[in-house]
Amino acid sequence: HRTAPSNVTMKYTTATNAASAITATGYNFTGWKRSDTGAVIAAGAQVKAANVEPSAITLTAQWTANTYTIGYTTNGGTLGTYAPTNGTYDADVRISNPTKTVTVTGDVNNNI
Repeated sequence: HRTAPSNVTMKYTTATNAASAITATGYNFTGWKRSDTGAVIAAGAQVKAANVEPSAITLTAQWTANTYTIGYTTNGGTLGTYAPTNGTYDADVRISNPTKTVTVTGDVNNNI
């Protein structure tokens, strides 16, 4: 997603804020996953004795992809049988066979 914040060294007896200001386009930062237990520490939570034993661990950023509303402009056509109204960032969205009937007048074979 983006470059992770610099490494932070914490003292076991001192509360340190688990950074919450990192961003990535299309994603919501949800917290930090501990390398030792797999537990997730909420973004912005204070990390101290209750959360971290006095040993080295790695915290890995956790992300959730944003969901967006999809709107359709058919200009007189019709949607197919499957036209989702939501899509997730960075994921394919499939729709089925939208149609529109048009009337062509004149020489459709381009004969002169």
